[in-house]
Amino acid sequence: MGCYGEGGLLMKNDRLAVWKIAQPVCNLAGYAEASSFIKYADSTIANEKLFHITFYPEALAAFKQGKLTQFLQAVIKYTGALLVRGWEIKAEDFQYVLDTLANGRRASYGETQSLRLHVGENVYTSTEHPSSQNIFYHNENSHRMIWPKLISFYCEYPSDSGGDTPIVNNYLVEGFLSEETKERFMRLGVRYRRNFRNQFGVPWQTVFETDDKKVVDDYCQVNDIQAEWQSNNDLTVTYDRPAYVVHPENNRSIWCNNVAFYHPLSLESRQYRTLRMIMKENEMPTYVSFGNGETIPPEIIEEIKNAYHQAASRFSWKAQDMLIMDNIIYAHGRDAFTGSRRILVTMAEPVTRSFKPRLDQPAILKACNG
Repeated sequence: MGCYGEGGLLMKNDRLAVWKIAQPVCNLAGYAEASSFIKYADSTIANEKLFHITFYPEALAAFKQGKLTQFLQAVIKYTGALLVRGWEIKAEDFQYVLDTLANGRRASYGETQSLRLHVGENVYTSTEHPSSQNIFYHNENSHRMIWPKLISFYCEYPSDSGGDTPIVNNYLVEGFLSEETKERFMRLGVRYRRNFRNQFGVPWQTVFETDDKKVVDDYCQVNDIQAEWQSNNDLTVTYDRPAYVVHPENNRSIWCNNVAFYHPLSLESRQYRTLRMIMKENEMPTYVSFGNGETIPPEIIEEIKNAYHQAASRFSWKAQDMLIMDNIIYAHGRDAFTGSRRILVTMAEPVTRSFKPRLDQPAILKACNG
């Protein structure tokens, strides 16, 4: 199949948030062994922001023999996101593939933001959030002390319409933010707030997988979470976290947070108005402020949301597609959809925060491999 002159690694253009083809895929480690199983590979599927490989059907058997592992690991490392098609992977193979690529280093899913079904070992449905609503871009579990560096999605069957999993490179997001906004978040960090009310959102018993308050308190203490119980058994937790991460592999600082995702202004407008009629913004199920507690102005939230939208790319799911992403570099969301849709998710390569940010130093997290 040659060297795939149109394909290659997506590298950041220092001029702005544009990604360019930097080198052909035949220069990647493991390419020689993998090449006979590759039908097509390029970066045009989503406006050159997502690298994609279509394999021949026999590629899965070759993968199980160890013939594709090194090549796929190299592609993921240098592109940050890879869509794999054509090798007829089944749902029961999904966990095995990511386990192999991550050398068996699974990352647990916890402190859930939305309801999910546990379908096997470390595999879940991507979300049971209502299909009529969009889900804003986020880096999965990045508010936690330990969270996954790799995240992977598998399409059992796509929706009738909509239902894309839009992705966005955080380096590109940063390129659309003003210097003032970046400086404030770099300096102050962020404070996430979750309000667990009996009638709103996911119950704390589900999030912390217990109904024992002492277990919750112990967990929060270990994981640098401030817990505040109310007399009616409601719970509020706050997380002081950096807005930037130093990637453990390339040692580069990157915008990596869930500011827009946590803010009520990212809710569907009708949902926001309904909640706002009965509670303040900071009493809603999720809320976010600067790390010193200062309110983030609405215009900054809109600036951040617009940056994600400008940097985002989309593709339409096909059955048996597998998307593998660096969860520090790439954020993802979900478009509303009609019809049935089943996307599975699993996570790997846990990373750990190495220090708690202080307001007298840049609020950057050094992410260490766990």
